[in-house]
Amino acid sequence: MTRSLHFLSTINAMIPKMVEVNVAVLVWYLDQTKRRGIMENKRVIVLCFVMILFCACATQYQKVGFTGGYSDYPLGNDQYAVDFEANAFTKHSTVDKYLLYRCAELTIEKGFNYFVVLEYVSTQAVSGGGQAGTMSFPRSRKNIKMFEDKPTGYSQVYDARELKNALAPSIK
Repeated sequence: MTRSLHFLSTINAMIPKMVEVNVAVLVWYLDQTKRRGIMENKRVIVLCFVMILFCACATQYQKVGFTGGYSDYPLGNDQYAVDFEANAFTKHSTVDKYLLYRCAELTIEKGFNYFVVLEYVSTQAVSGGGQAGTMSFPRSRKNIKMFEDKPTGYSQVYDARELKNALAPSIK
């Protein structure tokens, strides 16, 4: 039983990296463990394939979890940092759309009507090598300031409700 748990924790550690988890590597690993007598039943194989299928999906709009998502934290009474990180199966344009949607949603949740972006940072963590090739994991952050009334003196002011309603049909 301990060997099976070790096998599963090894596979689990590989999945978030999304680099070395592919069919060829899994087949090789299963072959190696079978030779050592670790494979006790077929449930482990099925579980591995289910985990790979789960990870092969693009990140959905959700609070940060196993496959990514949004997170936010306060910088002040009316300022927040909002992050969205995704797996390698998610387009960077989708990450930016989800991030903007979360900014609007958060603004409304906090009792404000408008927000401006004070700072925008977009990065891609890149992993490469092996048979899987190079994969990028998009991540973006917006530091926002929220307002009850429409502010002046900013080049772009977002109406949170209007933006949320416009993006809602395309958010999964």
